[in-house]
Order: sequence, then structure tokens, then C-alpha cells
Amino acid sequence: MRTRALTAIAVTIICLLSGCTTAYEKGAAAYKEMNFTEAVKHYKEAAEQGDAEAQNALGACYKNGEGVEKDHAEAAKWYRKAAEQGHALAQNSLGYCYLNGNGVEKDLEEAFKWFKEAAKQGHPLAIKYLEKYVK
Repeated sequence: MRTRALTAIAVTIICLLSGCTTAYEKGAAAYKEMNFTEAVKHYKEAAEQGDAEAQNALGACYKNGEGVEKDHAEAAKWYRKAAEQGHALAQNSLGYCYLNGNGVEKDLEEAFKWFKEAAKQGHPLAIKYLEKYVK
């Protein structure tokens, strides 16, 4: 309990010193301190308000089991929300979910749709996936 309180204080101090003002920024500061539970709390707050960066970050937390139980379906849900707003990294991550059937039914057509969207924005991994799988 004491460690959690000290970590929350450290995150608050970091935010005050670096000028964190949004829930996403608070989440990013907590993540940097490896306080994943606190990061998820702030990411979720921002994600639920439609912040694409936070939605993508929350998806990654669910994918990796950082601060939450690993849940590929939940990761795909948050990646989709960010991807639909044009977030290139989320588009690539959602494409990867569909390519491998992680949290969604495997669907190559849907995977390549999202890779193409990310590639249009110059996302390097999406471009590589398209070069590798689409001849």
C-alpha cells in the first residue's frame, strides 16, 4: 500500500514538473515509471473520452498484460477505436490482430485493409507486411 502511494506521488510530481495536463499524459508518465496499473487508469479515462493515443496505448496494455490481465479481444477493441480515427500505429496493430487471429477472427482481407490504411500514413511495419504478403 505504501509503495502504491509513493508511486502515485512520484507520478504526480513528474506530471507537475513536465506539465502533464491530460489523462493521457498522466498515463504516459505512469507508464514511463512502470506503474502500469496507474497508467491503465489514466489511459482508460482518456480513451473513453475518445483520445486515439490513449485508445492505442490501452490496447497495447491489454495486448501485453501490463496493468491489466492480458486480453487480446479487449486489445483489438481499443485498437479499432483508435484505428477508426486514423491512428496509424493502431491501424497496424489491428491489422496484425486480424492477420494472426489475436482477439478477433483471423481475416486476411481485414488485416490488409488496416495495413493499407497505416501504410498510407507511412507506417514502416505496415509497409513491410504489405510487401511481404501482397505480391
